[in-house]
Amino acid sequence: MSDAPGRAEETTDGRPAIPAWRKALYAAIAVALAFALIELALALFGVRPLAEREDPFVGFSGHLPLFVEERDDDGIRWFRTAPGKLRWFNDQRFRADKPDGVKRVFCLGGSTTQGQPFEDSVAFPGWLRELLAEADESGEWEVVNAGGISYASYRVALLMEELAAHRPDLFILYTGHNEFLEERTYGEMREQPASLRAAAALAARTRAATVMDRLVRPRAR
Repeated sequence: MSDAPGRAEETTDGRPAIPAWRKALYAAIAVALAFALIELALALFGVRPLAEREDPFVGFSGHLPLFVEERDDDGIRWFRTAPGKLRWFNDQRFRADKPDGVKRVFCLGGSTTQGQPFEDSVAFPGWLRELLAEADESGEWEVVNAGGISYASYRVALLMEELAAHRPDLFILYTGHNEFLEERTYGEMREQPASLRAAAALAARTRAATVMDRLVRPRAR
């Protein structure tokens, strides 16, 4: 190898050495391709990402939304409760493109808002949905029950950040009685760094991480 200024380093057989940055780029491309092939193979075998079936962070990550977009048979876009969240929330939906004249109300809180142990129709959001239409006929009222079982103010605040992007006219909060329960049940999860929860939430969207989760924590799926 030559140390003469202005000349590129050479290998022992006289060929120019590959720069370190290019080696790192090639390695990154190889890893990305391998990961893509693994994801494709797992998809063909029917493996679904963990985040599609459950929320392993029970609302503390803020990166697994409560409402996900879908289209009906007429091509209309809606936001609907994510399947992985139905363990704690009611199945609700609202239009992605909010029509003119619609007054959108999000009700947040714990089990009382959600309707536990009954259902949305007998909880106060259900009553609001029925009574507001009778009390005010000047426009359409759209009341969405976003109450979650055992949710306290910490997770409600994260949920409000998501819902604020959906053009609400009003938030109704009924919270305060789950604070001790959330601290006792999820205290350790709350103390995890937000960056760690965000990275884990991203991993939960992949099939490879789902398989690893099954191997580490085998349970019924």
